Amino acid sequence: MSLPNALSTAMQQVSALQQAEIDQQLAAEDVRQAEAALLPRARDSFTVIYNSRAPGSSEQSFIAQNAVHEYQNLLGVTGDWNFGLFSAIRRSRALLAAARAGTEVARRALARGVNEAYYGAALATAKRMTAEQSLAAAEEFERVTDLNYRAGEVPEVDVIRARLQTASRRDDLAQARGAEIVSNATLGTLLGYGISRIPSIEPLPQTIRSESKPCSFAIALRRNTAPPSG
Repeated sequence: MSLPNALSTAMQQVSALQQAEIDQQLAAEDVRQAEAALLPRARDSFTVIYNSRAPGSSEQSFIAQNAVHEYQNLLGVTGDWNFGLFSAIRRSRALLAAARAGTEVARRALARGVNEAYYGAALATAKRMTAEQSLAAAEEFERVTDLNYRAGEVPEVDVIRARLQTASRRDDLAQARGAEIVSNATLGTLLGYGISRIPSIEPLPQTIRSESKPCSFAIALRRNTAPPSG
């Protein structure tokens, strides 16, 4: 897993970043609702008046000016314009700007945490491999020194020193393994793997790319010390 893949995976996990994005969406919805309160609203009122029949007769009790049936349809547009609505819009926009800033802060914090955990895990793995190689070399040196001591070529103190060196390298390996476990658990937590699954990441590069470019100070120094022409 490369670093960009780790960042993409961490962005999809439940974290402070997702909570900040949800808060930003809520703030944007508040802005839309506050701005919608300024929009005009159309009204349509439709009524029907029907004259009742006279008792014991099939005729209407009376005939109004609009005949037996009267229809009314009222159309209108209403709206509110006051300082409270404008204040609510400004407040909602300020909260939206704060939510966006919080989202950016959470995104950068998560990216920094993933970067530190990723390279920390890679460095811990490299240290563990180096400790294993150092322990193997110390054990081989102890074996050779013990053979030389049995052959009478070196004193016993050299064997004791070799054993102490091997014990020290073994302790270094145990510490390196513990640090690797902690680093992998930290990175796995950010990636959503938990502490039981070890993420497979790319090892650290073994070579350093050096690009030698003359600095501006050196270029200026060369220009100042150039011999005069003619």
